[in-house]
Amino acid sequence: MTPRNGTEAERALEKAFAFLERQGRTEAEVRERLVKAGFGEEARDAALAKLIELGYVNDADYAACYVESLIAKGRGRLRIREGLRRKGIPEELARNATEDAYSHARETETALEAARKAFSELPRELIETQPRRAAEKVGRRLVGRGFPYEIIGEVMERIRNE
Repeated sequence: MTPRNGTEAERALEKAFAFLERQGRTEAEVRERLVKAGFGEEARDAALAKLIELGYVNDADYAACYVESLIAKGRGRLRIREGLRRKGIPEELARNATEDAYSHARETETALEAARKAFSELPRELIETQPRRAAEKVGRRLVGRGFPYEIIGEVMERIRNE
């Protein structure tokens, strides 16, 4: 079967397979790509149903892998959840995937590691002469990485006590 021959649903499936070739995608991302390619709703639905049946599209698996990959990059729960939402993962699935992989203790350790790295990148003079300003800079970096304020507070307290 070639994309030029066959039904619209078959052409949509071929287009979706080509899109999935490079990396895993969410159901919403595949649907959006098929919309942009001009396929009708019936063809999109048929192609997605086949991809889901074959296991090429699975939002729960995608979310779990996405969460683990961003945890490894030192991202916090809030940023990960927002990334999942942008990719079209339903809110409940995003929350469950994040909570399943990211315990409070694990997130605190990830944030602590990110904070230590951030402090190590600051000029020593700033840390010694303006410790409050240095701590604020590190805190802002942690906020930007998606860590909740409660975790940031715990981490900053631990660093102060070290």
